[in-house]
Amino acid sequence: MNIDVRTDGDLPGCHRCQGQLYLTARLPHPGFPPRAGQIGVWSRIVGLCPRCDAADAHAHALLAFFAYHPQINEGNAAEFAALVQDWISGMPPPRTVDQRTLEEEITAWRRGELDG
Repeated sequence: MNIDVRTDGDLPGCHRCQGQLYLTARLPHPGFPPRAGQIGVWSRIVGLCPRCDAADAHAHALLAFFAYHPQINEGNAAEFAALVQDWISGMPPPRTVDQRTLEEEITAWRRGELDG
């Protein structure tokens, strides 16, 4: 699985509190596996927020890493990668689409039943 991680100063604000994120990670979405010839088309972006993720046990070590390391370099990159993996492995799976409900809503929309 490929995970793209950003830690630069151009990160969006936290979607929960609008505070400064430490990093974002783009993860493949398990509900939408790529089709042949497509790479990473369906993904989700998660952010590490020092305020909102402080109570998340899987985030503690990664938050501590940022408290002691102002930047990621060759000397701490392997530790950082392992901590990111630990953090991601503790995330709950994303919500998935109920295909039957989706089809029913598309049909209702096409009939004009959702106009309103």
